[in-house]
Amino acid sequence: MIRVDVTELPSGQSIQEALLSHEFDLQSGVALLSVSCRRNQWATIRDFISAHSSTIVSTRISIIGDLPDAPEIADEEIVPQLDQGQLTQLALLDLQNLNLPLLSPTLGPHLQKLSIRAKSRAPLDVSTTFLFLSQCPNIQGFQFPAYYNSGPTVAPFVPPDLSVFDQPDLKLPSLTTFHLGCTEREGFNTLFRSIEVHAIRSLKVILPPETRDAVSPTSTPTSHQMQLPNSLRPWMDQAEWIRITSHASVITIEYGREGQFTHEIHFIHPWGLGPVDRDELQRLPNQLCVDLPEYFRNIQSAEFDGVLPNVDQWTALLASWDIRSDLKVIGQNATECLVSLRYRPDLQERIPILNAWLIDSNAARDYSSMPKAKKKIISQQKHQFLAVSRSLFQAYQAMGREADSVVVRYQGEGARMIDVAGNPGSAAELSPTETEEIFPERNRDRDDNAQPSPWLVTCTAETHYRDLSHLRQRFLSS
Repeated sequence: MIRVDVTELPSGQSIQEALLSHEFDLQSGVALLSVSCRRNQWATIRDFISAHSSTIVSTRISIIGDLPDAPEIADEEIVPQLDQGQLTQLALLDLQNLNLPLLSPTLGPHLQKLSIRAKSRAPLDVSTTFLFLSQCPNIQGFQFPAYYNSGPTVAPFVPPDLSVFDQPDLKLPSLTTFHLGCTEREGFNTLFRSIEVHAIRSLKVILPPETRDAVSPTSTPTSHQMQLPNSLRPWMDQAEWIRITSHASVITIEYGREGQFTHEIHFIHPWGLGPVDRDELQRLPNQLCVDLPEYFRNIQSAEFDGVLPNVDQWTALLASWDIRSDLKVIGQNATECLVSLRYRPDLQERIPILNAWLIDSNAARDYSSMPKAKKKIISQQKHQFLAVSRSLFQAYQAMGREADSVVVRYQGEGARMIDVAGNPGSAAELSPTETEEIFPERNRDRDDNAQPSPWLVTCTAETHYRDLSHLRQRFLSS
């Protein structure tokens, strides 16, 4: 395969020179030519590929928006017009005027991967997404990064109309990667119920806040807590592991089955857009805690990192959720999970392995300058966490559990586990290496939020997450 990137040519070098500098033998044929270019370079690239169409077997193209001082180009030339048998991968990135109807002639059974990113990061209408997929029956990967409140939806081939779904289910037997930016939950459900994607291995989507239409022209739409997309329920029911993390106003749920699939769903403002009590923001949305055991019925490993359930939510959740392997809890309110288990041997039996880490970097960082009253609260927090931990050590030890069946960690201290050789409730401290194995350090912000996923960063504007630019997906031909 020959890779050519002409987006930033050295001074004085022409596009033709850059293409020919790789010294491939056009007479003997090139199995795959991968080209990344800018919008105003496309005509030259197209002519070069067309001139050697008999020897270039397959082509991957990434077209990136022009530089600010580049001359404007007619809309009708905005997408590559290649022999359909040649083009296998196409990425259109940061174009100012993405005229999607003009893309239609480029689509077809030859296309294996399609990535589109509007410069505004505006989302894609679900009916247009369906039309894209319907024209690419052999598509293997489809990606469209977009974010919430980034502009109106990108103009579809037809006005947004769910009637496009009034046909037999679309079969996409080769689709393994399906990554969408911000898409309303109901629209996503409609889309996913209309396609057969048995081979899908990686799915990512961002869901905006739940809203309901206004009851009258003078009233405003109502806002509700997050809901899981029920179109994904068959996969959720098969999932063996789940990880729930929070970052600022986003809750991310990742789940999957080893060697089969991984899904990643981001919920923006999952508590709703209306006034929310401060205490409510300190715990997971109630609706999520109700839905988890109903949707995820075969979980063997669960991890919560960041915003956690409160005591009542933990009690209800663990009473109805049979976690067969391990539960890991990380966050400022980790004590509440331990409290919910303290006097409930029936719940303790449901959790063979429990790892809990109370982490509050703000408290640790500002401790020396805190007022005495605040220091007293922090001291009481630590005392409660360790006291409840000792109770669980004793309970698990009485059940004959292994030493590492309960492992806890407070702040940056070493982790502790059951001291099976000591008195009931006594703890054995782990080494730094052992602590790191159980509670690996992760990049966190000042509020202890876990680092957002690369897909979430990719979907936002360049002005967001400047310090995490290395996580952004580039979509260049490879």
